[in-house]
Amino acid sequence: MSSCFPTADARFATADGLCTTADGLCTTADGLCTTADGLCTTADGLCTTADGVCTTADGVCTTADGVCTTADAVCTTADGLCATACALRESVDRPKLLQLSF
Repeated sequence: MSSCFPTADARFATADGLCTTADGLCTTADGLCTTADGLCTTADGLCTTADGVCTTADGVCTTADGVCTTADAVCTTADGLCATACALRESVDRPKLLQLSF
């Protein structure tokens, strides 16, 4: 993995100012990373932000306790993965499916 180094680029800035820019990933000393756009990724593919909200570029997030919370909804599956759009799909698609079923 690329080494971390100070950056003034707000797109990749972390709390301690450390970040890798080549692949768009940033990592801080504690293994957590946060970017200005609300996306974070660690080397193991998990992400966590200080406020307990985590989101990756592919819309999947996982926290250490297996619970995932997104800014717009909470959606946790058996494997501890959460998709940002999941609750939105449940609230929008399910009524449509129910209407189609009846």
